[in-house]
Amino acid sequence: MKLNQYPSQEYLNSILEYRDGKLYWKQTKSNKKIGDRAGCLHRQTGYRRIIIDYASYLEHRIIWIMFNGDIPSGMEMDHMNRIRDDNRIENLRLVNKSLNQMNCNGKNLNTINGKKKFRGHYTYQGKTITKTFYTEQEAIEWVNEKKSEIFQEWGLTWTIPVIE
Repeated sequence: MKLNQYPSQEYLNSILEYRDGKLYWKQTKSNKKIGDRAGCLHRQTGYRRIIIDYASYLEHRIIWIMFNGDIPSGMEMDHMNRIRDDNRIENLRLVNKSLNQMNCNGKNLNTINGKKKFRGHYTYQGKTITKTFYTEQEAIEWVNEKKSEIFQEWGLTWTIPVIE
């Protein structure tokens, strides 16, 4: 899927105001009034989208551009806490596709032989690494440790997901 060319940092800052991870209109246009919350939540993806000049954009990318300028080619936006509509600038970071996919929800576990063994796994740079454990906790700890090591190599922090 080809991404839309995002408007410039200057233009975005002239029409939108950032407040605690949310964007609000600075101008009145058609049904948009000054101070109204911009965009809406996409039910299927969980991301907020904003229509600007008849084109649809992801709110988290707009916020990044407003603060930091253009997003380099090949880089993706990562929500560090994995909450897709938590667009506070301190929750957003640029990562490559591999790191972004690694920072996903899920336990990354498979059970083997009727839950007698647990397989921990993670995928990085197109390679899946797997190891078998006798307890679910050992498998979870191993996956968390490996992901943490990879993120540290990039100078980033990988946060351990809360398993509900």
